[in-house]
Amino acid sequence: MEIAIFQALKGVGVSEADARTAAEAIQHGVRTEVRDSTRDMATKADLADLRGDLVHRMSDLQRFVVACVFESSGMLAVMITVFNYLR
Repeated sequence: MEIAIFQALKGVGVSEADARTAAEAIQHGVRTEVRDSTRDMATKADLADLRGDLVHRMSDLQRFVVACVFESSGMLAVMITVFNYLR
């Protein structure tokens, strides 16, 4: 790509030194943008770790919900017993 930019600039009358400097600056800018944009991409290993963490958290949440259901049932049984005792 750098050679094509250099040749295009030379073709429109830019001096060789200026064309080379401009082509190198453009190439450097493109490489920097590509490097910066790929830095935040997830790898397969990252996604596998995330999936494992998500499964673990969902399992914890499921246990919590089941415990809450049993706890609520127990509380309801106690409340019914107390209500019947007070009547």
